[in-house]
Amino acid sequence: MKLLFDQNISDQLVTRLSELFLAYCFQVRVCLKRVARKHGPTIYELKQSLLDDYMRFQLSNPSIIFKNA
Repeated sequence: MKLLFDQNISDQLVTRLSELFLAYCFQVRVCLKRVARKHGPTIYELKQSLLDDYMRFQLSNPSIIFKNA
């Protein structure tokens, strides 16, 4: 895909998106840490539990439906 922006704008956009991604990652980590302190499990156990719950939900109620060819 050809970029419709000049290279300078594209570089600035990539830099800004990277900064936003890192900021959101930090916010999620802080939130998980607070919940883990409040309820007892480690942050990694909490993350794994959330991922397990999400996967179970997606297996029973998929948000993306695939058609058989």
